[in-house]
Amino acid sequence: MRNKRGQEVFGMSFGVIFSIFLIIFFIVIAFIAIKAFLSTQQCAKIEIFKKDLQYDIDKAWNSQDYSSEFKRNLPSSLQYVCFANVSGSITATGVEKGIGEEIQIYGEENNMFYYPLEKSCDTPDNKIKHLNTGEITKIKNPYCIRINKGIISFRIEKGFNDVLVKIR
Repeated sequence: MRNKRGQEVFGMSFGVIFSIFLIIFFIVIAFIAIKAFLSTQQCAKIEIFKKDLQYDIDKAWNSQDYSSEFKRNLPSSLQYVCFANVSGSITATGVEKGIGEEIQIYGEENNMFYYPLEKSCDTPDNKIKHLNTGEITKIKNPYCIRINKGIISFRIEKGFNDVLVKIR
């Protein structure tokens, strides 16, 4: 009787305690895997947005005259997509001025930024080709478009005599 009691803790055998430990271990691993999968999904949305935007801008650039609505999903953790002329001076006010000050650390070749920078899956700055950044940021630099409930919408335009594409 004494040996049996020495093997039990609180009336449970080693096998039951080990089984409970394994169940807890597998539940924790499952939560870690789900969190990693959801994080990968958010980063995939950002990359898909960038590729779709470049595709539509290339399509506009190759057209003589083009105007189209661009509407896509982005992670709800992002608040703005900004187009900026990093080599130019900051002319925006309010929140956009603060964003402009933060993005000035990035290279002059980059013209599109996600904000907040830390929520952008390590790709806060991007180079979008064939974009008329000078025209887009003529009034406000950076020109930021608010993401509303994970959806962003703006117009991609190129006039008959335009060489580069504009965003409105």
